[in-house]
Amino acid sequence: MSSYRSLLVIAVASLLAVSGCTTTPANAPQDQISPTPTKARLDPSTGAITLPLNAYAPTVADKKAGQKAIDLAMRACMKPTGVIVPDTSVTIPEEDRIYGIWSKAKASKYGYQLPPREGSEDLDLSTLSATQNQAWDDCLNRLNGVPGANLPGVTLDSLSEQLRLKARLTAQANPAWNEYVGAWKTCLRSKGHHIEDGAEKWSPDKPDGLSRENEIRMAVDDVACKESTGMIQKLADLEASYQQTLVTQNEAALKAQRDAIDKEVAAAKRYAATHSAQ
Repeated sequence: MSSYRSLLVIAVASLLAVSGCTTTPANAPQDQISPTPTKARLDPSTGAITLPLNAYAPTVADKKAGQKAIDLAMRACMKPTGVIVPDTSVTIPEEDRIYGIWSKAKASKYGYQLPPREGSEDLDLSTLSATQNQAWDDCLNRLNGVPGANLPGVTLDSLSEQLRLKARLTAQANPAWNEYVGAWKTCLRSKGHHIEDGAEKWSPDKPDGLSRENEIRMAVDDVACKESTGMIQKLADLEASYQQTLVTQNEAALKAQRDAIDKEVAAAKRYAATHSAQ
């Protein structure tokens, strides 16, 4: 099923961040960075992992504000076709899975799935007629002028994301990274799970036909190993130490990006306030 929530850049970028995926461009900077000891903040209640660059990138609230404006624009544009565009801002997750799942409570209930969002709806685009599909494409093409549709700091080529990638690559090159990850994988294997080596392998391999019950058991073991080895905090602190150095080196440009985000979000909120009744 192709759904509306998967089409817009804000939703896509958010899911990429949550899944822990990283894309390494051919020209990614590889120069040496000296770490600045920094403690990352972990919030088990929301699943948020706060690193230094977070202060200069769009927050979950920023993304939701931008998505709200986009939803309203799409809703008004598609209204003549009879298609009701849902509010997808509630589907933007707060949980950070940059090192995989790490909430014991969520693992025991949802396994590796994202928890359902209260009030979230989905629009199955495969149910649209040919005329509605054409109207949908036309409406998407008109989003560029809508506040929030081009939220700074969301795309992978933005300054904060390029620096985030640089810090991640540098952290991965530190021998401590493999030490921390290796301890977690050893723990998983001791519990009978198979997991391949790899920089971005954040969960055990799932056998074909794995039952829901066994997936939850695997997820609980996964989190238990991360807790017993302290992997999440250790990796977050390591990455934060390189991010902090990059923040210091690029603070003026990062503040300019943050100002641009604030301006765009304020415009998105004004747009939502004046278009909510349409």
